[in-house]
Amino acid sequence: MDIKSIVHQIFQCVIPATILACIIAAMAGVCYFVFYKKLFKGNKTIGKTKVIFGALIIIYLLVLFGLTSMDRWPGMSMHTNFKLFSSYIEAWNTFTVRAWQFIIFNIIMFIPLGILLPLINRKFTKVRWILTATFLTTLFIEVFQLLTGRGIFELDDLFHNTLGGMIGYCLYMFGYRAITGTRKNEINTNNHAHGTSKVKFLILPITVTAIFIGIFVKYNLQEFGNMPLRQVSGADMSKYTIESTTDISNKEAVAPVYKYVHSWDKEYGISQAQKVMKDLNLPNYTGYDVEGEDIIFKFENGSFWWDISNGSWRYRNSHSDTQNKSLTKNNDEKYKIAIDFAKSHNISLVNSTLDSNENNNITFKINADTNNKSEMRSGQIIFYFTDDGVIDRISHAVYVNEFVRNVNIISPQSAYQKVLKGNFNDWPDIPCGKIEINEVKISYSYDTKGFFQPVYEFNGTLNGGKWSTRIVAMK
Repeated sequence: MDIKSIVHQIFQCVIPATILACIIAAMAGVCYFVFYKKLFKGNKTIGKTKVIFGALIIIYLLVLFGLTSMDRWPGMSMHTNFKLFSSYIEAWNTFTVRAWQFIIFNIIMFIPLGILLPLINRKFTKVRWILTATFLTTLFIEVFQLLTGRGIFELDDLFHNTLGGMIGYCLYMFGYRAITGTRKNEINTNNHAHGTSKVKFLILPITVTAIFIGIFVKYNLQEFGNMPLRQVSGADMSKYTIESTTDISNKEAVAPVYKYVHSWDKEYGISQAQKVMKDLNLPNYTGYDVEGEDIIFKFENGSFWWDISNGSWRYRNSHSDTQNKSLTKNNDEKYKIAIDFAKSHNISLVNSTLDSNENNNITFKINADTNNKSEMRSGQIIFYFTDDGVIDRISHAVYVNEFVRNVNIISPQSAYQKVLKGNFNDWPDIPCGKIEINEVKISYSYDTKGFFQPVYEFNGTLNGGKWSTRIVAMK
């Protein structure tokens, strides 16, 4: 969820929340004036300020509930994550704008609660009351998401939301002490103790801000990026037994690191995407959006994606549908169609080999030229077919990277020990059983700064089916 999406969703919630708040305020007014004042002869009055702040907190809570009850994780019913700070590990490993926005937004989202509650009732100027109210509010939201399947119950969300509420409380108390202190100063010149008492409320906001600044400074000072393939938490090894049928060396080595020199260059990505779309004879695009690393070009009957982090691209004709259809073209015919299409649309298949030829797609693997020490070109190209043999989708995951320098890497045996400790994907739908590793080789994967880093690729079987995992090789 990027800033644009967040703002759009907030505006979607504000109008209905305001209408509902007006209805609630009208009902409360009727109860106050008709029942309390007239029938029960009540004499307590409610100040205009409290009415205004009461309306604001009702609107805020309705918007908050609307934002958090949106179905962000379809198909993740009754899913929980009790690993504290796992979102920070994932955000550090992937270092995407989206990941950090999600953490920061979860904090900022609850800051108004910590400001508005003390304005409604002085009881919430006490730490225990504001902490309890904030925690119970976010707990209610997390439980609601869990029971309705509209989100994941995450311990990190409880922490972030509660932290946001406490930051809001600290900002309120600092402002309150500053204002009341100014008034007192007019009649009392000895204000040192009062000044100290208000400054302490800035400790939490400043500390949190400093931590985030420190994270981003550290990341920008390091030479290489982080590796997204690192696991947030290990697999449950009680579900698996692992054996190797191949010799695994204990010798450390040296391997080259490469880089995609145009990583995150938006203007370059747009210009290259335009060239490819012209080669594909696609119509003029009507506009484009940037979502994370993808620039998405939209045109009649289809879309085109350009990944600015590594230069790969994807194309899809939205009017074609290959599902539940039997192909009428045989494998040889599909191969010829793909070759002819590549030649006529300037898609290079140099150093490629046929990797697979399945029912509705054909894959060409791009083999790296080991004689070229200054550049590595690798990856794969997949052509997808309709039932009448028309190519309607292309995945062009070809990576061209320039040599940077050699680095020291761990031994295959050290990487294997990490596999034995569960450093691989362990999704709930993955069956437990016996893993047999029959191949260990050096492969490559992008880090978050566009460097093409060496990794150890372990291939084998899990209960007879294909299985693989990758371990970071650089020390």
